[in-house]
Amino acid sequence: MRIRGLIILGLLASFISNAQIKMISGSGNWSNSSKWISGAIGGAVANDDDVQMQNNIDITIQNGESYTIATLNVSKDGSLTIDLGGALTITGTVNVDKNFTINVAGDLIISGDLDVAKSLQLNVTGNLTVMGDMTAAKDAQIDVQGSVTIEGDFTVAKDAQITVDGTIDVTGTITAGTGSVLNGTGVVTASLCLPIASVFCLGAPMPVELMFFDANASNKLVELSWATASEENFDYFSIERSVDGENFKEIAQIQGMGDSYSRVDYAFTDEFPLQGISYYRLRSIDFDGYTEIFDYAMVEVEGTSIDFSVYPNPIQNGQFSLQTNFVSDAELIIYNNVGRIEDRLIINDWLSDYSLNLQPGSYLFKVVTKEVVIVKRVLIK
Repeated sequence: MRIRGLIILGLLASFISNAQIKMISGSGNWSNSSKWISGAIGGAVANDDDVQMQNNIDITIQNGESYTIATLNVSKDGSLTIDLGGALTITGTVNVDKNFTINVAGDLIISGDLDVAKSLQLNVTGNLTVMGDMTAAKDAQIDVQGSVTIEGDFTVAKDAQITVDGTIDVTGTITAGTGSVLNGTGVVTASLCLPIASVFCLGAPMPVELMFFDANASNKLVELSWATASEENFDYFSIERSVDGENFKEIAQIQGMGDSYSRVDYAFTDEFPLQGISYYRLRSIDFDGYTEIFDYAMVEVEGTSIDFSVYPNPIQNGQFSLQTNFVSDAELIIYNNVGRIEDRLIINDWLSDYSLNLQPGSYLFKVVTKEVVIVKRVLIK
């Protein structure tokens, strides 16, 4: 047992020696060993070093220098500068408490997340790649003249000031807090710009410029109308509906014009609206898959009877959708042509997809609620 214990301790000691925490204790060049505690330069030998920067440290990676470290942790009030021709690869995350400046004229690659608690100042004339999420708390100052690629989400809190004369390409979602402003003549792209980031995303190349979107109840129907001032590389609108203003489902698609630089008017009638209050919104999708979600419109429908619809009818390959105009729980009971029950399904949403394994023929679909029973004939091919 004693020998085994010594072997295990020896292995642990070997592991710890290969994954060290290196401390930057003074401002200057990264390659200057006198700026590091014990002269141990992070990334100079072992690529799995964790690097810690003390307060008020300004450190520079010069032209021709290239380092790889595991993580970078910064207390506050300092800066990291990567000169043109310099490079830093971080295989883990970057975590900053507050008041930190990052200047990238060379190349900075972060395999994990970049997380700054407060007051990030980011200046990029070279190339910055963040393979995880990039998050900056309030008062971020970001100036991009080079290239920034974020493979996760890009989130800035309120009062962010962003100037883009280069490019920011976000694979995930852009979210910006209130008071955030985007300036510059560059290009910002993202898979999704949340409505809260609408001001921030004004500089992004949007497929459409929406003028208005209205929803009005009339004769137990909901009339939707909207117009665009311009469309570029635009494919179609997805019309979505919700009962709570948060969880939306698509009810229709409307084809766009492709490219247009004059006003285009659109209209759609929801002939099967929900009882009571509901919410409608537009999602635009261009030919490259770029998506933008616009703010919703609320409408209230009164005086309609409880009802449901099944589509397609006839049902093909056993797959169908069932839509109701109410949101209370119900049950769907399916009878064959001799009155025998073939299946029972629970309905707990106003729009749901189902799968059946029944022989072709004519069936009765009966929806049972606490208030009413509704029966309709449906064909299955």
